[in-house]
Parts: sequence; structure tokens; C-alpha cells
Amino acid sequence: MSKFKKLCLILCAALIFLCGCANSSGKPGEKRTADENDRVCVFFKKYFDGGKYLTEFKSWEESTGESMTCTMAVDGENYYFQYETADGKQTFFVKDGKNYGILDDMKSYVVEDADKNAQRQEDFNSKNVLGKTYTVCRETIGDNTYECEKFVSENGEESHYCFDKEGNLKYIITKMGDRKVYLEFLSINTDVPTSYFEIPEGYQKIEY
Repeated sequence: MSKFKKLCLILCAALIFLCGCANSSGKPGEKRTADENDRVCVFFKKYFDGGKYLTEFKSWEESTGESMTCTMAVDGENYYFQYETADGKQTFFVKDGKNYGILDDMKSYVVEDADKNAQRQEDFNSKNVLGKTYTVCRETIGDNTYECEKFVSENGEESHYCFDKEGNLKYIITKMGDRKVYLEFLSINTDVPTSYFEIPEGYQKIEY
């Protein structure tokens, strides 16, 4: 797996840590503290606090242009993730304490005990956002300029949450040293079909 893929998989977990949609942004450079009415918290509570959501997004690294399209679904402790790059598609899901890897080319699957720490969806909750300080800023992506809220972690990593004119979260930009990774939300909702956590019909289990 390339460094970019690893980075994006880590980002997929980390990006859900903050998101937004209610209080309007202030002037660039202004510092604010996220409260329950802040659009970061409102968006987070609307989609993630319930522990059930389905989202599709595209992610790419600025310096290399390497990109991936992803689908992520969560329903309680059940988790689904699929990503597709120029090298192909990878799919896995966690259900009932088991981790399933889907091998579409072989019409088969592998299964193993899941990492319990990876199933802790309760970590993704608005309570982890409340009280954190962010800086109002703007980011230009393509021909459009977006209002953003910049959070900085203890290790200096920056996360910019960018909203469109309707106040919807559109992009998350993560800056790590000289690396800059963009994530664009394509869709997000709280309706999660059970088929995401089922083995495709006709697929055979591989023993190893």
C-alpha cells in the first residue's frame, strides 16, 4: 500500500473528528471556540453522533495528484469501507467482531477477528469537538473560495473544514508538514442499507 493510501485511510478516521454547519463564520484570523451551535458541532451531531451514516468522498494529495474515491458506512459497531484508485478497488467491512476482506476479482472473501480498538465508533462524537479553539480562514479550491474553520492539533497538524455558500461542509483539507490532502464530500446521509455488511452472493471463503 502506498504512503498516500495509508495517509488517506488514517485521514478517513481522523477527518470524522471534526466537521460543521450552523453559526456563520467570522472574519479571517478571528479565533473562536466551538460550542453546541457552531456549524462544526451541528454537522457532527446531525450525521455522526447517532452512530449510523453513509458517506461517499474523493480524496487527493496536492503534490502528487494521486487520488482515491471512497465509500464509508457505519451502523453501530458495524463498519464498511471501500476505496478505489488507479491501481484498483479494495473493500472490507467489520460485523459482529469479525473483519471481512472482499476479493472481487476472485469472487471470494477472507475473515479474521477484528481489532476491537478499530470498532470504537463512539470516539466519533461531537463531545470531542466542544470547547476546542479554531481560527476562521478562507481557502480557494478551483474557481471557488470557501469559508473555513482551521483546527490545529498538538503535533501541529492542521485541519481546515470548508463550507459552501449554503453552509454545507464541502471540503476537509489536512496539512501535514509539506503535504496537503484534500477530501471532497460527494454525499452523506444516515440511511445505511444492511447489504453493506453482507458477503456478496456466490462468494467463497478463503481459508488461510
